[in-house]
Amino acid sequence: MEVLESLHGNVVCALAAGIGDYVRCTLLEYSYHDGQFWIFTEGGEKFIGLERNKNVSLAVFEKPPDFGALKSVLVMGTAKLIEPMLFEVPGFDEYSENLIKSSMIGV
Repeated sequence: MEVLESLHGNVVCALAAGIGDYVRCTLLEYSYHDGQFWIFTEGGEKFIGLERNKNVSLAVFEKPPDFGALKSVLVMGTAKLIEPMLFEVPGFDEYSENLIKSSMIGV
């Protein structure tokens, strides 16, 4: 239960993707629904790896109250690039105008 509380209680993750010798780790905002991470993002270098290698690693962490007290959730999975505005995602209605210019990553 503590893991799910952490996933629902935070909105920022570090997503790592790569191909060959190239690896990119990017801080992104996410939403967690029905056991999946939903990430809306504009284009960038993160897509170099995602377009050719769907395997990713994702980390969600809480700001520690004291040094040495860091708590995190680490996830390994497969990413799927999804065309924006083809479906509704709970919790993102207020961002719908910006989604047309964005891509979505489901993990």
